[in-house]
Amino acid sequence: MQPFPSHFHEHYVIGFVEKGERVLSCRDREYAIEEGCIVLFNPGDSHACVQSDEGTFDYRGFNISKEVMLDLAHQSVSR
Repeated sequence: MQPFPSHFHEHYVIGFVEKGERVLSCRDREYAIEEGCIVLFNPGDSHACVQSDEGTFDYRGFNISKEVMLDLAHQSVSR
């Protein structure tokens, strides 16, 4: 039930919603996220979210540095 106030990261974040529903605000837009949604935050994207149902919210995410993401993008274009 914990709301996340507006914040940003210095790295990429890729996340997967396993359970629950939230309203996500990112770059002055709102999105409904729910079970099965995948989210991607670019470095510096200001974002926040609040619970939109009474259930449990379960989210898994991982962080990727800018350097690693650029290297992966370069490798995929080079092939």
